[in-house]
Parts: sequence; structure tokens; C-alpha cells
Amino acid sequence: MKKKLILLFCSVLVCFFSLVTSETLNKAYAAGNVTVSFDLSSDGQTLSNKFSDVNVWGYNDEWLDKATGQPANYFSTNYPFVEKVQLMAATGGCYDGFPGCSSFYPRDLFIDPSDTTNPADYDFSKLITALHHVVNQGLKPVIKTGNVPVKYSTNPTIGGMANNTKFPDDYDVYYNYIKALADELITEFGMNEVKSWSWGVGTEFENKDWFDDKISANTTKISYFKLYDYTVAALEAAYVQAGAAASDVIVGAHSLAFAAGYWNEEEFIDHVAGVGTYGVNYKTGLNGTQIDYLTASYYDSRPGVFYGGKTLADTINSLRNRANANGLTNLKYGIDEGRIFSGFDNKALYSRIVAHSFQASSDARLFKVMHDSNIDWFSTWGLSTEIFWGGVPSVGTHIANLAYKMAGDKRVEGIVSGSPGNSGNEINGIAGYNSSTDTMHFMVYNYNSNFNASTSETPAISISNIIPASGSTVTVKQWVVDDTHGNFWPQWWTDQTNRGLTDSSYSPNWSKYSLEVPKALKDPADLTYWYSRENAYKALATLSSTTSEVAVTGNSLTLNPEIAHHGVVFYEISNAKRATGPNLITNPGFEDDGAAVSSPVGWSTSGADADADYTEGVSGSGAPHTGSYKLGHWKGTDYKVYTYQTFSGLPNGLYTLKAWVKSDLGNLRTAYMEAKDYGGTSLKYTIPKTSVWKQISIENINVTNGQATIGFYSDSPANSWYMVDDVRFYANSASPTLPTPIHVGLDAPGASTETAAGNNFVATKAIAGQNVTATNLNLYVASGAVGKVRMALYSDNNGNPGTMLSESPEVTLTNGWNKGMIPSTTLTENTPYWLVFILSQMGSVLTYKPPVQYISYSYPASLPATAPVGLTSSGGTYAFYASN
Repeated sequence: MKKKLILLFCSVLVCFFSLVTSETLNKAYAAGNVTVSFDLSSDGQTLSNKFSDVNVWGYNDEWLDKATGQPANYFSTNYPFVEKVQLMAATGGCYDGFPGCSSFYPRDLFIDPSDTTNPADYDFSKLITALHHVVNQGLKPVIKTGNVPVKYSTNPTIGGMANNTKFPDDYDVYYNYIKALADELITEFGMNEVKSWSWGVGTEFENKDWFDDKISANTTKISYFKLYDYTVAALEAAYVQAGAAASDVIVGAHSLAFAAGYWNEEEFIDHVAGVGTYGVNYKTGLNGTQIDYLTASYYDSRPGVFYGGKTLADTINSLRNRANANGLTNLKYGIDEGRIFSGFDNKALYSRIVAHSFQASSDARLFKVMHDSNIDWFSTWGLSTEIFWGGVPSVGTHIANLAYKMAGDKRVEGIVSGSPGNSGNEINGIAGYNSSTDTMHFMVYNYNSNFNASTSETPAISISNIIPASGSTVTVKQWVVDDTHGNFWPQWWTDQTNRGLTDSSYSPNWSKYSLEVPKALKDPADLTYWYSRENAYKALATLSSTTSEVAVTGNSLTLNPEIAHHGVVFYEISNAKRATGPNLITNPGFEDDGAAVSSPVGWSTSGADADADYTEGVSGSGAPHTGSYKLGHWKGTDYKVYTYQTFSGLPNGLYTLKAWVKSDLGNLRTAYMEAKDYGGTSLKYTIPKTSVWKQISIENINVTNGQATIGFYSDSPANSWYMVDDVRFYANSASPTLPTPIHVGLDAPGASTETAAGNNFVATKAIAGQNVTATNLNLYVASGAVGKVRMALYSDNNGNPGTMLSESPEVTLTNGWNKGMIPSTTLTENTPYWLVFILSQMGSVLTYKPPVQYISYSYPASLPATAPVGLTSSGGTYAFYASN
């Protein structure tokens, strides 16, 4: 959407905004009382590199002559966060000399692109050279196959993007073109390399300036479906021919999405999913077409000025929700182009970013929003005043470099309280922790949508549950990005004013607010002046840090930075450990399934209405607390349901349970968060009525038996509901006391084996060597595990099993030790007990030593309260024991 915006947005949106005529460079201070609190005990999603992609309008510009001779480590040194290079419209749509085409962006890959009599005079050499330069930098190409070569269309039409908007007359001819390209790339680079690349079919596929058959929206839509299907089929055929699998192709599509297009992009998702009227693949005749990712564009119209329509999260969720509804649950989602259309002079920003400090706080905020919304990447058009190669780096590049330090960290929960001194300032941040390196990172920003905002804030940044890994201090390294740190723009703005530059001094196409000042300047003398000052600007744009040793008191640390207007502060704290244990919850944010499901992984359900718990995205009760999904309890009739996790082998000690909950309606009757089976009475926290997410907690859960169950219960009337997200259960101490294991029974595999029969009540006698509170039963399967087992502990009745003392839930057998949790049961020293199991079927190979008793007994829903009589003695004691 790069070229067209000059025409569209300068004419349509200017009336909505007042122009900014000067930069605000003076500081002002606001007396706010904001606290940003990070709790190191939390352990959330894994933070990732969100600024991994760069995109280029024409690879001729940046990846041919400019890339030639560059050091192979140029990108890894200057832009280590960059992983992929998107080559937009790389395979066709225009050639130099065709009316309406740009001489700067020839795309049709032929010896003679005007010769319509020869559709196969392919010449992929320039693209291959560009791809070599990308690969030589250690990067992965994303080849956007783009639009159709001019000579493949009758009456080709050049649209607003200087590309042929028409479709091929013969799709088989186009198929051959794409397959020939893939074949040559595989020959040139090798299949292993090429299958690590990605492909995209078109840019903003429902944007009329990119694709328009000049008949109707519906026929254009169908033609694009066909183009996608033939392109994917050609790539798959080339991969298979080279010995790879068709599924090794990584392919997706880029939609406009954030604004209304010529047709609804969600219909494309139906098509590739094989759903609905157009669900049949136009090339194969089968349902659906391979797809691995969906992307969109996302722009603000001016710095801080919302374009209107969908937010960033809404843009991606509209794609994700349709894909999930169609069963496409494992796709990646990104933004392939975006940020800001124009400066306040109503001209296009060259790379859609500004060099003003505004971009720093905006990108830091973007990094947090993308993690909140599970967006995988946000591509950028430029990183320096020369786009990539040389020049002065932007404040946005600094933010990307700093954010990259957080990749791989586990997210640390942050809460903002208090009010900023300027009500327009948004103080917030994101934090992560790497337990393997004892390092914490966090980035806090002072964002304001007003480009001219000038007030600084001095928030308290509080870190709780932190202790030094050694000694009494942690090492705090700080970076600052604002007007006077890592930023050349204020000096350039002063210089251009002193030089007497006006709007007329700049190109009619490019905004004076563009990062790429040399691209925007019109007069060669002004350009010479810029380059005479470039080294001074580079010095001002250098990002530096300060380091100090800071004492930790009471397991907490507070920092009080001044964050200037549009400023960002980034910290790396090393030699730091959690004062608590890690989060023990599996799937704490309900994200692991990658879709809305009825049975979230890691969680169990019980109660009369097992269908009343589920996970959902943004539908129903609104956005999750973080991420894309949340747990819900709801049913259209009265319901009872319990969603829980059970833990065994816990070190004894104090634990904390926390969760974020939301319930707009209240009227839940009986609904609570609970901790139980930990060696004490059940602890409950009633779910409150709250229209916003609220964190609730149960503290000081004193685990004395090495186990616990935590869960969420509802006994509620029809249509009442509550939501749960970001659940945490952790030891209050980083090193709680492990209970000394005590085993009653045979706790090592025996020397003999046998294939055990199912439907036998099997009882093994064991004598407790000391007083112990048993919490689990353990049965060993040597091999061939099949079916399920029920286990229980019985008293002794004159040398035979007597009354049941406790029983474990049913366990699905696996090879090795199979553990079943039981309610805490006191076993007395020198007292005989009976360990009992029943297998559901024959086949599992057990090991044994003598003796054992058994009797035929149909596999039950639960074991009998009193053992059956008439058991037969056998010659073995199975590897089977009770433990604390």
C-alpha cells in the first residue's frame, strides 16, 4: 500500500487533523504518582522477537547494487533482530517501458517481457542475485509472488501500485512460470535452504489497487482464489520433485484487513479451509489449499492519529477467529506492512515511520500490544536514514534492538497503578525473566498520542520477589531513548530551521518528517549539507548504557527513572533470581491449544456439566486478560462444573494461588477459586462481580503432604458466567523443603515378569516401616502398557485385605511407574496394609517378587469399600508401593 497512499490519504484525510508546524523540544515535568509493578514470581508466555521482518517495495533498490560488497555480518551487527526480508511483488506486474510502470521497479522476470509470443523466456537472474545478498546476510527471504506479468494478461491494467491488476489469461502458463522459478531457486540454493524460506501470494489481495479484473468484486475474488491455488500447487510440485514434501512449502497471504477492501478477506480464509461455496481448490479439485500464515497491513493516518475502523488487535483477531472457526488453528499471524502513513505536512512518510521520539514510545507500546494479542511479527520499511545500508539509525531501530534482548524470556506480570501527571501520558511496560541466566529485562514507556506532548513522568518501577543470585546486590544496566539519548532528530530539526528550510525545500512526494531525510530533501545543496553533518547525527544517535550495583531489600527493588515525553527506559538486571518458586500451572493462560476448545490442555474437568467449561477468544465476554484465549464457565441451563489441576511431589512449604477473573453479571450462586488436598482444609476465594479483569489470590497454602489440587468451581444458574486467565500457583520460597520420600511396598522392579490379566482384584501386602502420610500409589509396568488401572489402599483383616482406606482416580497406563494420587492417609509403623489394583484389560507386563493375593473381579467404576473374600495366593509381589 506504499505508492497509492500519496494519492489517497493526502486528499481524503487532511480535513480531519490540524497541522503540526513545529517540534516541541522543551522539557516539562508532571507530578504523577504512577507505579509500574513487576512480580518476578509470575511466569507467563515466552517473549519473542516481534520486529523480525523488513520489507522492500522493490528489491532493485536495496538488495542489488547497495547490497553488493557489504560485510556478511552487516545485519547481524547493526540489526540482529532482523530474521526475514520480504520482497514485495517480486515476480511480476510491470516492466520498464510499459505505460504506467516505474523504471525503478521492473518486476517481470523475462528476457523480453514485452514478447507475448514467448511466455517462457524466463530470466530470474536479478531476483536470484538479490536472494543471494539476503542469504549472505544470514537472513531468510519471503518471496511475495505478487502480481501477474504484463504479457500474461490481455489488456493489462496498471493500477495505483504501478502493477498489473489483471489475472492471467491462462493459469497453467502462470503455474509453469512459478514452478520454473522455484525449480531454479532449488537448483541454485539447494532444497534444504529454500524450504526454510517463505512465500506469499500477493500484497493486500482484496485491495482494488493491487487486484482488479475490471468486471466485479466477486469475479476478482474468484480470480484471486484461483491465482493462489495455482501458485501453491506450482510450489508444492517443485518441492516434491526435489525430494521434499509438499507440506514443506511455507506459504501465506497478505490482506488489507484493517480497512474495508474490494471484497471481504474472510472469504479467502473460507476458501483455503475448504469451506462454503468456494471451498474447492481450482487447481486440484480437492477441498482447501495449503496455508501457513495470514497477515495484514496496519497503519495510523498520522503520528498518534488512529486511522479508524479496526484496532491492531481487532485486525488480527478478525483473521484468527475466522481461521479458527474453519479449523485452521495452527497459523501464524503478522503485520506485513504498516505503522504511519503520513507526516503532518500531508505527505507520505518514506518508510512509514518518523525519527521523532514519538516512534520510540510507539514501538515500545507496540511490542507490548503484540504480545498481549499474540501477533507474531510487525514488518518495517526502514531502519536508518539510508533505509538499511549505512546512515543514521532511528529510535525505532533502537527499540527493536533492545526488545530483541527479551526474546526467550518468560513474561513477568506487570500492573500499573496511580495516575500520570499528564492525563494524556500512558505509562506502561513489559518485562521478562530468563532463569537460566538469572537475568530480568523490562521496558517502560511514556506514550502520548499527541505528537507535541512535552511532559516527563517519574514512575516508580517496583520489582517484587527478587533476590540476588549471589551476594547482596544485583547489576542494573539502563538504556534510555528520548530526545537527548540515542536520537539525532532534535538536532536535525534545529539545523533545518536555522538553514531556513521550508516545506518547499522537500520533495513533493515525501514528508519532511520522514526518517530518510536524504530521500525527502529536494535541493542538492541541502543534501550536501545533510551529509556534511551526518557523522554528528550518528554520534547523537548512538545508543549507550549505564551500569550500577543496587542492593535488594526485603525481596524487592524500586527504580525511579525520569521518562521524558515519548521516552523509553530499558533495564537489564543480572545476578537476579526469583525469591519464589516458578509457576507450576500447565497452560496458565489457556493459550497452548492455539484455539478455543472444550477441554484445554493441562486442565481436568469434573461435575455434572462438563460442557460448561471451555476456552474462548475475544467473543462473548470480551478480550482475555492477556493473549488470545481465556477460560469460561457458562451454560444456558443451571450447571455444576469444576476445572482443576492436581500436583504431586511438591516440596512441603507455603504456596500462593493467583488468577485474573471477570464476571460482569455476578449472580453466580456458588463460584470460587479453591486450593485443597494440600494437608489442610479447603481454602476458597469467592469469584467477585467485576466488569474488568481483577486478580484474586489465596496465600500461604501450607502444603504438608507433597500434593495439592487447585481449581475453579461453579454451581450457577443458567446464563451466568465468569472468565479466568493467567493462573499462577507457586511456592513462596525459591527453595521449599522437599519431604523425605518414604515408600511402603516394593519400590524397585522385580527380577521376574508376567503379562498381567485384566479384571482381577490384586492385593499386595506391605508393612509400614515408620509412621507416614501416604498421598500416592505407584504401579510399575515393564512394557506393553495398555488400558487403565484403578488403585487403592486397604486395611489388614487377619492377614487379608479389609476396608478401603483411600482410592486414586483412574490412571491410563504407560510404561514405567504409574502414579495415582490418593487423599492423605496415615499409615502406622509396623502395621500391615494392602495395596490393591485392578487392570481394565490384559497385556501390560508387570514385574514381581512373592507373595500376592488375587480374585477375579470385573473392572469397576470404583473399588469396593470392603475387599472381596476368597482371594487366591500367588507367588509374586508386584512392584507396587505407597508413598508420601
